Amino acid sequence: MTAWTDHLARLGARLDGNALAFDDPATEARLVDDVTIAVPLLNLGLIRSVGPDSAPFLHNLVSNEVLKLAADAACWNSFNSPKGRMLTNFLLWPEAEGHALMMSAELVPAMTKKFSMYVLRSKTRVSDASADTALVGLAGPEAAGVLERAGLPLPDAPMKQAGDAGRRCIRIGDDAFVLALAADQAAEVYAALLDAGAARAGTAAWQLKMIRAGVPLLSPATQEEFVAQMVNYDLIGGVSFTKGCYPGQEIVART
Repeated sequence: MTAWTDHLARLGARLDGNALAFDDPATEARLVDDVTIAVPLLNLGLIRSVGPDSAPFLHNLVSNEVLKLAADAACWNSFNSPKGRMLTNFLLWPEAEGHALMMSAELVPAMTKKFSMYVLRSKTRVSDASADTALVGLAGPEAAGVLERAGLPLPDAPMKQAGDAGRRCIRIGDDAFVLALAADQAAEVYAALLDAGAARAGTAAWQLKMIRAGVPLLSPATQEEFVAQMVNYDLIGGVSFTKGCYPGQEIVART
C-alpha cells in the first residue's frame, strides 16, 4: 500500500491487485455514457527515459515518431519483437528531461529492464517511475469543464499535453484525459476533480471507455500475440510507416 492507495481506500475503494472499484463494476461501467468519471489508474504504470539522448534512443526502438514529436504532444506507441509482435504498447509524451511511457503496470518491471538493455552508450537512463507518479483518468461530456473548474491544465486538442512534471494533463480524445501527477499531489488533485463535478469510478469503467475508443492495452498474457495493425494501431496513430528502422519494422510494414 502507498499513501495514494491508502487515501483511495478511505474513500471507499476496493483494491484487487491493480484493479479498483468504488461500486459494482457493472454499475460503474454504465456511468461511462452519461457521466464524467475520474478513475485512479492503478492498472497503469510509468517508465521514464531521462537524458540528452532520450529521443534518439527511443526513436530507434519504437513503432512511432519520437524525434519529430512536438514538446506539447503525445502519441500512442509500441515496442516490438524482431518478428513485429508487440511486447508492450504505451502512451508516450515528452518531458523536460526526457520522455514518459505509460503502459500496463504489470509490464513495467520487465519493460524497464528490456529498454535498459539497449541503452549501451546512449546518454539515457531508463527507470520505473510508477511509485513517484499517480495516474488518473478523466472522461465524459464535462471532462474539459471539470479540469477548468479544478484549476488544472487543459490541452486544446487530442494528443496534446499541458502542465508540468507535478501536474501534467494529456488529452487522449475529445472527452478523455490522463493526468500524470506527483504522488504527493494525487489526493489533493483527485479531491478537486470530484469537487468540480466528476464522479468516482473504477478500473472497469475506464477499460470500457478505452475499448469503445479502440485503444488497446497489452498485458503479460497478450505479449507477442499481435502486430500493430491487429490492435488498431494504424487507425489511432500508433505506428509510423515512414520513420525508418526499429525492431520488427519490416514485418509491420508488410502486414
